[in-house]
Amino acid sequence: MTNNTNTKVMLSILAAMSVYLFAAAGGYMNPNIQTSIEAWPSVPADQIRLLNTLPALISLPVMLLVSSQIGKRINYKTAILIGTLLILVGGVGPYFYAPSWNIVLTFRMIIGLGSGFFGIRTALLIQTVPKEKRARYLGLTGILSSLATTVISPITGSLAEISWRHPFLINFFVIVIALAVGAFLIEPDHEQHAKDNAETPVDAKFPWMSLVYIAIQFITTMTMYPMLSGISTFMREQNLGTASVAGLAISFYTLGGAMIGLILPKTQIWFGRRTQGVALVLGAIGQLIVIFAPNAMIAWLGAFICGTGFILIVNTFQLYNAKIAHPSKMALGSTLLIASMQAGVFASNYFISLSHIVIKASSEVMSSYWANVAIYAILAVFAITGFLAPKVDKK
Repeated sequence: MTNNTNTKVMLSILAAMSVYLFAAAGGYMNPNIQTSIEAWPSVPADQIRLLNTLPALISLPVMLLVSSQIGKRINYKTAILIGTLLILVGGVGPYFYAPSWNIVLTFRMIIGLGSGFFGIRTALLIQTVPKEKRARYLGLTGILSSLATTVISPITGSLAEISWRHPFLINFFVIVIALAVGAFLIEPDHEQHAKDNAETPVDAKFPWMSLVYIAIQFITTMTMYPMLSGISTFMREQNLGTASVAGLAISFYTLGGAMIGLILPKTQIWFGRRTQGVALVLGAIGQLIVIFAPNAMIAWLGAFICGTGFILIVNTFQLYNAKIAHPSKMALGSTLLIASMQAGVFASNYFISLSHIVIKASSEVMSSYWANVAIYAILAVFAITGFLAPKVDKK
């Protein structure tokens, strides 16, 4: 390759990675939940929490449709650009026009449509970089999305202290992705990608083990997400801080994800087939620290550990899927894993209420925190055996 070609390829990889800046597009409103509850006293709290969870639900069918048509009727660049436009319109809309809560939720549905187009991000990255570098780049994208959330969450929290409307302005940042993808992304060669990976799995059927990964990804997201969506309420209930302090807790959570992203390839060597068991233990320990935190700094530490555990779960399942799925099914498996996370985010709203019915702690949020600890601990016992690892890893 010439230097000019190498530069173009590197810029294309960076453009593909830029999509991860808004991987949490629908979730940037977490620090704004308590402020919105107070601004809309006539709207039930579970309806306010739809700010974060409704986009996840709407994105699901879009993800599945786009992933099934990518490389056929629509290419990656077009899909990402459509997604950025929808996220921009749906994201900033409530700041300019919000006569009723239903209108706010309508805009959140639009941002959900845009997030659905972004569901192809991991498949795009995997087809853009050589397979021997996938773990490295998945780790780097984890760092990128974590750093984006680390920066954006405190800003959202600070804007929430002005009014419930101002945090929506944060979605103007999606323009950065549109510029990067529009200018630099080179469309992957789908046929060449299949040829290059033809010697990996020989079974062209969708692997049943990927369905197990998808199910567990759904559960772990559903139970962990209240740690984020409920953090501003938790901080207020425990007298630990304001919306901006809650935003910093989310920043520490994402910093934990960034930290694990830096060492993702090494985690697969250190822990081998027990990696997911270790990740689940980290998630449970981190949540316990948050529950018993006597001050905001200890809560930030717990959030940091939660982030390391959860992001390790996410990236390891993506690596496992890439190892066991035929190239023709890899993009579908990757997208379904992301879709299961979106479904988990939406279901977390009801998980909070159900947890309180069963556990009856001091509040709904506290009940969901205890339920998260229990479920992560149970799954850890199951995962530490190494059952979840692909057969090629079981050595």
